[in-house]
Amino acid sequence: MARHEFGATDVIDPHDEVSMILGLVVRVGRRAATLTKGAARISIELDKAAQAVRQVDCVLVTNDLAYVAQGRSKPDFAAMRYLREWSSTRAPLTPLIETPAKIDVPASWARPKVAGRDFVMPWNIAKDFWQLYDKPPAERPLYAFTQNLSMSL
Repeated sequence: MARHEFGATDVIDPHDEVSMILGLVVRVGRRAATLTKGAARISIELDKAAQAVRQVDCVLVTNDLAYVAQGRSKPDFAAMRYLREWSSTRAPLTPLIETPAKIDVPASWARPKVAGRDFVMPWNIAKDFWQLYDKPPAERPLYAFTQNLSMSL
């Protein structure tokens, strides 16, 4: 069992802007340990009194002995690293599920028409917009937000 006291010394500059603005004391510690193959348990115990509330934001276990935390930054999650690498090439991805070229949807799944059209749920639309329905269809905007209504009436 290995023990280590984290936070005994400042690792981040005491003039760090976030620490100064928020009144937080940010400390980063480091402890090397050799783990054997198989299950391992890491425990964080507070066994000394402190002048302030203490919180643990992140625990990093890595096999990269050269890694050094930079300020408050954390290493990427694996998914973010893969997405960043993919975004530079945008190589086509193989779909996880093959979809047929044509998908036949049963007619019973279709929404019922309202006045011969698909249902539309308008909201947050100026009262003047509805006057446009008195105009011929070719003169109406397709959507309520496509033009300045005060100028179009």
